[in-house]
Amino acid sequence: LLLVLRGMMSILSSSRERVKSLLVLYHPESEGNLWWKGARLVVSLVVMGFLLWLLFKFTDAPAIFVLVEKASWKTLVLAIVLYAVMISLRAVRVLVFLPRTEFRLGVPLMAVHNMLSNTLPFRVGEWSFVHYSKKLFGVERPEGVAVLAVARLFDLFAVAVLVLASSFFSSVKGGSVPASIALVFLALGIL
Repeated sequence: LLLVLRGMMSILSSSRERVKSLLVLYHPESEGNLWWKGARLVVSLVVMGFLLWLLFKFTDAPAIFVLVEKASWKTLVLAIVLYAVMISLRAVRVLVFLPRTEFRLGVPLMAVHNMLSNTLPFRVGEWSFVHYSKKLFGVERPEGVAVLAVARLFDLFAVAVLVLASSFFSSVKGGSVPASIALVFLALGIL
């Protein structure tokens, strides 16, 4: 998994040394060391195996295979394209907030940040943005936290606008809470 991420990031980046520093298991003196490369491969395979074990332990494996067989390839391609556009737009947002950054390094930064913020519990992955922006761009931690806070405020604003726009087209039947208030609480819960 880490080797795949490393390959993807090195393809997207013009500065290979900066992107290598994103990987936790990378060690600069290990460039020519065959043992270290083998150890990284083994660790990557163990992590991948553990994640697959978790996936199949807590889900119904035959149901997953049925879903994959029934999946529309057009829908999957569309989802991948939309995900790539989303990551690219987030990289542009980082470029707006931190003008000294590079777009080619912002894309892998946002991809890793998005993956970690979605997989780590208690939103711990949000701190990956602060950590990796310091490693890649030399952004001090207070500035990274400020950029992250402003980005999340803009996200909150965007969700609020979407909730208010959708509240005109929906209603809560049989309840005493107006639809717009219910949707705002729903949006805050999602964030």
